[in-house]
Amino acid sequence: MNAGRILVGGLLVGVGTLALLSLAGAGEVVLRGWPVLVVGLGALQLSSDRKATPAGVGIVLAGLALLGSTTGVLGGAGDLVPPVVLVGGGLWVALGLRFRGEPIVAGARVGAMAAFGSRRVVSAAARFEGGWAAAFFGHLDLDLTAAVPVASGADLSVTVVLGGADVVVPDGWAVVIRGLPLFGGWDDTTRHVDAGTANLVLRVNALAVFGGVEVKHRDRWS
Repeated sequence: MNAGRILVGGLLVGVGTLALLSLAGAGEVVLRGWPVLVVGLGALQLSSDRKATPAGVGIVLAGLALLGSTTGVLGGAGDLVPPVVLVGGGLWVALGLRFRGEPIVAGARVGAMAAFGSRRVVSAAARFEGGWAAAFFGHLDLDLTAAVPVASGADLSVTVVLGGADVVVPDGWAVVIRGLPLFGGWDDTTRHVDAGTANLVLRVNALAVFGGVEVKHRDRWS
């Protein structure tokens, strides 16, 4: 499952559905229900982290608070929620509060996301198969320097939206990167190895929307 692209597609479908409901005269449903998308993003972050992290919990709580405001559950206090969420998000960005925490250890298949923060994911799998990584309004660092791709090569999908992702590989890996940049870009700054003759191959499929993906060596610019 490519959760990053499913999320991007899901958000687009969700926004489109809300727009159609609005055109169909269900504008009240749109105004009340849109925070569910925020809650879903936070839930996916928690699922990726496999534990309660500040970013994941914060996104879910912000979404629930906004939902309480739009549905009227919070009463008059709900009017305070949108500006408080905006102020909190602004302080988060301005002060660089990333709550990176301890590195997340992945196995043969990676499934990791960074939303409104920073994540470092490490895999030392002896038979690394690939997986997916995504960054939304945040940055993800995927460290594969101790991993070894399977004989057929590993396939990794990386999705960034208003964020960035670094995939760090050791010397000797052949990197084949392709993808779709939408007001963003991707780059391979490794010491290039011919994929036709290499024993270790990593194939990267990148989707960059107002963001960037880089495959590199840790010491590339040192």
